Amino acid sequence: MPAVIPCADLQITRRYLDQLVEAAVRAPSGDNLQPWQFEVHPDGRRVIIRVDATRDPSPMNAGQRMAWIAVGAAAENMLAAARFNGQEAVVDFSHESDAAVVHVDDVPEAEFRPDPNILARVTNRKLYEGRAVTDQTLGLLQERTPPLAESKTDWIVDPARIEELAEIIRQSDAVLFGNPAMREAFFRSVRFDAAADAEVDEGLSLASLEIRRREVTAFRMASRMPHWLFRAAGVARTIGAKSAQLVKSSSGVCVITTTNDTPAAHVSVGRALSRAWLALTDAGLAAQPMMSPLVLANALRHASTSAFSASERQQSATLVDLLERALQLNDGDRPAFLLRFGYATPPSGRTGRLSTTRAFSTPH
Repeated sequence: MPAVIPCADLQITRRYLDQLVEAAVRAPSGDNLQPWQFEVHPDGRRVIIRVDATRDPSPMNAGQRMAWIAVGAAAENMLAAARFNGQEAVVDFSHESDAAVVHVDDVPEAEFRPDPNILARVTNRKLYEGRAVTDQTLGLLQERTPPLAESKTDWIVDPARIEELAEIIRQSDAVLFGNPAMREAFFRSVRFDAAADAEVDEGLSLASLEIRRREVTAFRMASRMPHWLFRAAGVARTIGAKSAQLVKSSSGVCVITTTNDTPAAHVSVGRALSRAWLALTDAGLAAQPMMSPLVLANALRHASTSAFSASERQQSATLVDLLERALQLNDGDRPAFLLRFGYATPPSGRTGRLSTTRAFSTPH
């Protein structure tokens, strides 16, 4: 049985765990939907993180794969915050309860200090400057992102390979936004109801999407277009071309791979993602996920067969194959996350977070 913690110490421990959860909810999640639930175990030494499947039921999150990646990123944020405060914490995956479990031992006596990289991490969707990172910076990024049990991280900085990935992402975005269900799921997460520069508590603000004031009306109209008009206007192709331009402006692409398609593997991918993004933030580099080809790959595996037309499935399969060839993967590896990075001015806006009290669940 776990040792009994005196009441006063338990209160201190709970405050510390609450502060770790504050760091956790700053992790990235698909369209900022924050699909997680946290539970502090009665022993006061564990935080259990589960997927909240009600948060993101979209076809882009088929099988809750993206949600599990977000859970892994949240867990790694907790570990990073603990390390910043001079303490080691560990995380494992509980197959019995389908949860990531963060284990904490002794609570530091000093006052909790927020990790500035966790506070500063943000998605930057601007055009980047296109200049290369130095060998020293690349070496530091590689040092900060060693392989994990079920994932590994690679850094692509060769301009020819970046161009190749940009073309694959262009075509993938065109297929993704050409699909009505995928497109509608994305637009549902855009906060048209809030001021453009508001740090919305969930979803995506217009400023964070780098939608300029003169473009807001056109963007809103695109969200309401009937499918035939959206296709006729070539909006999906325009979005794809913009995505390719963004990738080409980058210094590189961070690629996270895994060998499995399980919740535990996706949690590992999320942990690797958090490590990479925090390392980029520490190095003064901007970052943005470029996930359309991987969303298509996930939909092929987990979404209903009715989610795609036959031609969309064929296009998606072709693009997934092109991506895997372009990434020059080892046998058995599959791409799980793509993150472009580079030098850029600060983003025009960022997103906020829901209150952590909402993220806590009732103990089982």
